Amino acid sequence: MSMFRKSDSQLAVGDVLVEANREKTHWRVEFLFDDPNGVAHVRMRRVDDATAARTFAAAVLTSDPRFRRVPREASPEE
Repeated sequence: MSMFRKSDSQLAVGDVLVEANREKTHWRVEFLFDDPNGVAHVRMRRVDDATAARTFAAAVLTSDPRFRRVPREASPEE
């Protein structure tokens, strides 16, 4: 079981983020986990290319201006 604390990241499975420098590149949060050191991480998969995946520390996604969350009603369909 993951020790991921949602309150630390404000991210949830199914959230969609867009890269600030690539407005057409959308990433969907696939799962959340803690690494062996207890650092929360987020695994994302590209919405338009299921073979492309990335893993980031949750703190990076919530504080770095490279990504911004897309409102659920505006999220692209898979």
